[in-house]
Amino acid sequence: MALPVDPLQRKSGGIWRVCFNDLVTACRDFAANRSFTCLIHLVFNKALVIWCPMKAFICTFCLFFASAFAAAGAEPVALVQDDRPLEEQRIRQAEEQALRGEAAYTSGQCGASISARIDWRRSGNWPNAGRGLARACDGALSAVEALCNSGQADKVRSKIRSFQCSGDGSGPSLSGTTLRFGASPGSNGFGQTRRYLEGAL
Repeated sequence: MALPVDPLQRKSGGIWRVCFNDLVTACRDFAANRSFTCLIHLVFNKALVIWCPMKAFICTFCLFFASAFAAAGAEPVALVQDDRPLEEQRIRQAEEQALRGEAAYTSGQCGASISARIDWRRSGNWPNAGRGLARACDGALSAVEALCNSGQADKVRSKIRSFQCSGDGSGPSLSGTTLRFGASPGSNGFGQTRRYLEGAL
């Protein structure tokens, strides 16, 4: 006896096409959300075993991977988890926030929009896990403000659109529209950066 097929299935190209489309949807959901959508399909789709036995096999396969990740004790996203000590993470977040605040003030002085970030890869030797790094880079931003206030705001707006702070002691440099400043503990950077920018802009 032939199994009933509704008109929508017939219109979309038959049982196997419907099966394939449902299968792709289920496993896309699993890949995107790491959820048990496949299991839900497996249990609650009334026509699963009759119309689409292949989907049952693939969903069981997805469920196997979900169980494997659970047995490992973490979701796949845990592979990129930050493993630094919590106190160091908090210091870095505070320094990033402080630097963005300083760059926002500089942007206001220059009528510009200057983004800012800390290059932690080049700041590994900075003492106290990075504490005080944003303040050490603020002298470079103050030099930018001084240029804007001396009538060179147009040059600054056209040449500097982002600021990158690090703790490697390399001093100021321009790379494209990014002003980089490598701070040294105990130094200000204002005079050095102003002299550099007066020649570079």
